[in-house]
Amino acid sequence: MLAKIFKRINGTASYALLSQLTTAAYGFGLLLFLVRVITQEELGHWVLFVSAISISDMIMQGLLQTIVVKECAESKDDSLKMAKISSNAFIIGIGLIATISILGAAITWLGNQSDSQSSFILEFARWYPLYGLSMLLFNLSMWFGNGRSDFRFIFIQRVLYVGVSAGIILTCHSVGLKLTISLLAISQIAAYTINSIFALLTKQFSLSVKLVDSGIIKEYLHYGKYTVGTLLGSSLLRNSDTFMIAAFLGAGYVAIYQLAQKVLEVFEIILRSVSSYLFPILQGLKSNLHMLKRTLIKSLRYLMLIFIPLVLVIASNAEVLIELISGSGDYYDSSIILQIFMIYVVLLPFDRLIGVVLEVLNLPQMNLIKTIVLISINLIGNALVLKYFGSLQYVALVSSLALIVGIAAGIFMLNRHLGPGQKITSHLLSFLKFNN
Repeated sequence: MLAKIFKRINGTASYALLSQLTTAAYGFGLLLFLVRVITQEELGHWVLFVSAISISDMIMQGLLQTIVVKECAESKDDSLKMAKISSNAFIIGIGLIATISILGAAITWLGNQSDSQSSFILEFARWYPLYGLSMLLFNLSMWFGNGRSDFRFIFIQRVLYVGVSAGIILTCHSVGLKLTISLLAISQIAAYTINSIFALLTKQFSLSVKLVDSGIIKEYLHYGKYTVGTLLGSSLLRNSDTFMIAAFLGAGYVAIYQLAQKVLEVFEIILRSVSSYLFPILQGLKSNLHMLKRTLIKSLRYLMLIFIPLVLVIASNAEVLIELISGSGDYYDSSIILQIFMIYVVLLPFDRLIGVVLEVLNLPQMNLIKTIVLISINLIGNALVLKYFGSLQYVALVSSLALIVGIAAGIFMLNRHLGPGQKITSHLLSFLKFNN
């Protein structure tokens, strides 16, 4: 079944994959560029800043994305309902941006950001309000495109974002301007803003104060309180390593760890695209649990066929790959971390697709519990290995251990919900049998 996703080059699914590829390629290319033009310490501070922005965006995505996409998918032929969805989601988003901005300003005012390790907090407080507003409109256009299954438009948006942001950065570098956090932030805010204007001009969504309804807002917030925890937890899982390494070892070590972590984007691209494509399919099968489980297992099989060869190639050529990315031998430790991460990569499809099934079965609270278990193991493990060993390799191992516990928790909750006759365990154990 998943083979069709990759065979349908001119189909809708291919645009979903292409949009993810575009974003990931830009992020990877930017890292490739920055590692050559700024110091290890400066790169570490940029990674910390981006991580803080990413967590804030994940709160927004968690609160609104799933419910907006679901509502759009059910109402795409009703223009009034679509306008209600966008207007109420926009109001919730504005409230969230204001809250995070006030918190950021308060932390900056109360704390001491004079030391280099925490200066990114000052930059975050300075730039987040503009980031938040421009990203809100950009996200709305993406969610509406997803709800309408218009992945072609989403791809166009991604390309436009990359073109504007990369164009500004390269132009500034070519005229001799130093690439500071502020300059990089301006390039991204400008790209989001131009995308937002494009979405409004092409009428991808509309906004009206008259359509704001407190009942709809309460409904969205009620649904979002679970999904925000799940997505925030996933973001914290990726970014908690970064913040904890900075706190225990310093920003320079963040750059070493991030270089290895960035290679994982190859696998994240595939997983995000497959998850986006599978969600509506599994949604339509939730009344037929047998077919839902069969589709899940087939998806896992094909993902493993894609992942395992890539894992073997990357693991056996990690040192060469890291040297090619960094352009120097200063990041040798990153290659060891990358090899350890390959354990994490093999486990990732199980965790991600179990999470998708929990969402499809309207069990966001269980998905949240699974994520909390996973992030708790990760935080506790990181604190112990960083305090007593100061080892980046052990931090990477902790991520794999946390994922194993998270998968086990997800399977347990699915079995408990499905009941004795519908347990998913036997299906997962037989996922290697391709004749099923």
